[in-house]
Formats: sequence, structure tokens, C-alpha cells
Amino acid sequence: MNDDELRLRAYYVWEAAGRPDGDPDRHWAQARRDAGLIDEAWPTIVADRLTDVLSPENRVLLEQRILPDYLARRRWFAAKNRTIRSLKLVEPVAIDELGVLAQIEVALDGSLERYALPLALSWDGDAYAERDPTRDMGIVAVLGDGRRGVLTDAFFMPAFIRSLLGRTQDGAVIGSEENGMLDFRPEPAGRDQIGGAQEIRWLSTEQSNTSVIVDGRIVMKLIRRLQPGVNPEAEMCRFLTRAGYENASPLLAEVIHTDRDGESRSVLVLEGFVPNQGDAWTFATECLRGALAAQSETDDSTGKLQGMVELVGRRLGELHAALSKAHDDSAFDPEVAQPGDFDAWRDAAIEQFERAVDVLASCDDPLVSRIVDARSEIVDAVRRAELPESDALKTRIHGDFHLGQVLWSGTDACIIDFEGEPARPIESRRAKSSALKDVAGLLRSIDYAGAFAVKEVNGTDGAAILHTSISAAGKGFLRAYQDSSGTEVTASLTGDEPDLLNLFLLEKAAYEVCYEAANRPDWLLIPVRGMARALAAFTDAINPP
Repeated sequence: MNDDELRLRAYYVWEAAGRPDGDPDRHWAQARRDAGLIDEAWPTIVADRLTDVLSPENRVLLEQRILPDYLARRRWFAAKNRTIRSLKLVEPVAIDELGVLAQIEVALDGSLERYALPLALSWDGDAYAERDPTRDMGIVAVLGDGRRGVLTDAFFMPAFIRSLLGRTQDGAVIGSEENGMLDFRPEPAGRDQIGGAQEIRWLSTEQSNTSVIVDGRIVMKLIRRLQPGVNPEAEMCRFLTRAGYENASPLLAEVIHTDRDGESRSVLVLEGFVPNQGDAWTFATECLRGALAAQSETDDSTGKLQGMVELVGRRLGELHAALSKAHDDSAFDPEVAQPGDFDAWRDAAIEQFERAVDVLASCDDPLVSRIVDARSEIVDAVRRAELPESDALKTRIHGDFHLGQVLWSGTDACIIDFEGEPARPIESRRAKSSALKDVAGLLRSIDYAGAFAVKEVNGTDGAAILHTSISAAGKGFLRAYQDSSGTEVTASLTGDEPDLLNLFLLEKAAYEVCYEAANRPDWLLIPVRGMARALAAFTDAINPP
């Protein structure tokens, strides 16, 4: 290994370590002492062009040594806790002369997963910002003829984004070397909005998907985990755009890859950008902090919170009303809920509750003890409860609704992210269900906003203010939702009769118990209290807080 190659590898080890002390020479000195250590930490590919990087011999290096570690560092890789048996780079499609849109096929124990990974070369001197994201997303060092660079995630290169936009506007269809096809499908009303890209801003480098905002008018989302089937977000946004629903992002285009076996996967979704002041979660927690600072539940901050949640309730009700109308599309046509549907919803809530109780068995808390001790009685009560079944519909729903899925402009609310829970299979996310699942999700989110703020409370006065504010917010949300959707929900406010909303609140809170036990044990009592309040509609075995 010559000095140039050794210095290159040392430099990228420094990059990968987060540029400690601003001193790459420390890694260079380490490389001189132990070249093997640097070689193991950051191998180098010698190539002048991307096609050379993707040669058969270099693919072996990428697949066996480079990409497994790279995937493990990415938040969007969903199988971090599972063993990678093998990995293949498949279906590279050339978008322009600089970059390809490739897929990574990962073999795990008993299953295969695919992920989107655009690839391009970024050479030293190409950086366009003080902190170049293409280097943060670097995959492997590359040594060319008289120059040094890195193979990187091309989605963080402005030129690649502009090429994707151009291909989308043209409605291009591009074949791959493996007989696959990448189909750019602009919406009829969206084609004219897609061209040009002066300003490109990445929302975050580490999310379950990766998104950019183009010129403050387009959101382009790269779907990282690729699943065969119809993409729920594109499908929902397309339907709502054509139905004239104005409080969701309009769909501009979708990019779909079809492999040689005819299996299609959505890779990119382009939507109209909605100007906003942030999400409703941030606004809600800021309002609650304001009420705490003023030490009054009648403070202006509480009034702002009330106005926001009522508007969210109205917009959600309008969304559900649009989805409950008869349509020619069988994927959206509402269905009357059958007895078997109610049985399935009840069983799902009971199963989730029992998983939560299993998790709580070792928790030392009086409320938890009451729930654990009354486990059998609670399950019997939920199973025997007579749920109102008349006129209940199954429709398409949001599927993962909470305050973070609402953009707040200061005067209006826009509902976003219709993909559902990313960890669930696509067909499950596209399934019709009760709209009250979305209502339950928002109520639990309001409860969490209060719990988030109460951590900053000193003394009982602040806790009382928050309790009053959160209770009023939940009631206001339900009243506004009922007025706009025509669905009776305010009876659930008393919590003394079993109904579907309380069943879904029980299921949601029980799911949160399992999540918090695994990730944030200090937050565990927040969903426990919510679970106890929902159970009060089914049994008096527990005295909820």
C-alpha cells in the first residue's frame, strides 16, 4: 500500500469517526504505525468511474465487507437486531452520467428485505457546503487517477436530485441491466410543478425514509425499505388530491421499479410542499409550557392549544368523511363492518393488553399492581362487553395518526405521512378499518404532550394546570371531529360505557406500554395511566388516575 492510498484511507477513517479534534493527521500517524488497522477500518476501491466501482470484483468487496457495516449505521435499516446472512447489490438503474439508483437485497433468517441506495462518486473538491453531506454518507474511499473521493449516497448530491426531477417531469422509463424497469409517473396536474431546482434542502439524513424540499414547493421522499405492492402514501395522496381534499399534501408524482418477475415497488414519492410553522406536536408542547410559565389553565397558551386541536379534529373528520363516501375504486369503497370485524378488533386489543401485562409483571407501582392482579377479570370484561355495532363502517384510514403527523401553519392544519406504520406489511397498511383508530391515536398523542410537559413541573399546581388543559384539549378535539365527520364520539368522554373508541384507546396504550418498556422505561407510567383510563369503560376493577 503506497503513501497516497494509506493517507486516503486514514482520512476517511477520520471522517467516519466524526472528525475528532479537527485533526485528520492523528489518523494518518496511526495509519503509518499500523496500516492493517486502517485497511480493516476503511478499505479503498481504485476506480475512475462509477461503472468501475460497480465491476464484479468490486461488488464482491462492497457486498461482503462494506455494505453490511454501512447498513448497520443507517437509521432506515430496519433489521439492525437481526443477522445478515448475505447481501447483494441489485437492479442499478443509471439516472444520469453521475449516479445510479440501486437496491440492496438483504438475506436475513428466513426472509429477504430490499432497500433503496442511490450511488455516485464524490471527488475531493466537489463539496458544495461547509459540511458536505455526501461525505457524512460516505460508503467507501475511492482512489482515482490523480484524485481522491468517496462512493456515497447519491441522494445527498444536488445534481442527482435535479436529474431525478428532470426524469420525473419527462415521464421517463429507464431499463436496468437486470431487465428491470424504473417508471417515472407524474400526475396530470403535477408535471408542470416539478421542473427546476434552485434550492435543495434535506429534511434529515437519518430517518426511516429520506426527504428533500425543492425550492420550497416540492417534497421528494426516497422510500428506503422497498416492499412489493401499492405504496399506501402515494395511493392515499393520489385519491385525496383527485377527491379535492385540500388539507393533505397533493401528490405530484410517483416513481415505481418493476423487476423482471413483474414485481413492483414504489421508490420515490413527490408531493407538494405545505408551508408551515412546524408540526402540531411541537406547537402543543410549546403551548403547555406557556401555560405552566403563566401558572394558569386560562392562559392564552391554553386557548391556542384548544384552537389547534379543534381544527385538527375538524380536518380529521373531513378526511374520514371523504373516505367514507362510495367510490368506483374498490381499494377505497367503504364497507359495512361485520361481526367478525368486531371480534378481530376485540381480540387484537386483548392480545396487546396481555403483552403489556407480561411486560409490567416486574414493575413496582400501585396502579400497575392493580392491573396485573386483575388481569383475568379485565380480559373477561373486555371479551364480554357489548360493543355498539350499528352503522359502523370500515374505510381506508391514516393508520399512524398523531400530532407529529400534522403540519400547523398558525391558521390551519395539514395531515401528512399516509404510509402507515412502516414496520407493518403493505397490505396490512392498506387494509380498511375503523376510522376511530385514528381518533384514538390523536387522543393518545395529546396525552403524551401533557406528559412531556409535566416533566418540567415543580409542584402540584403545575400538574393540575396541565391535567385541566389536556382534558379540555381532548374534549375539544372530539367535539370538532364529531361535528365534521358525523360520527358520534363524545359519549366516550364519560368513559363509563364500552365502545370502539375506548377499545382502540386500550389497544394503543397497551402497545405504548410495550414500546416504553423496551426503549424509555422512565416513561412507562404514561401509557399505563392511559390504559387504566380506557379500561374504566369495561370494568370497575381499577380506579384510574
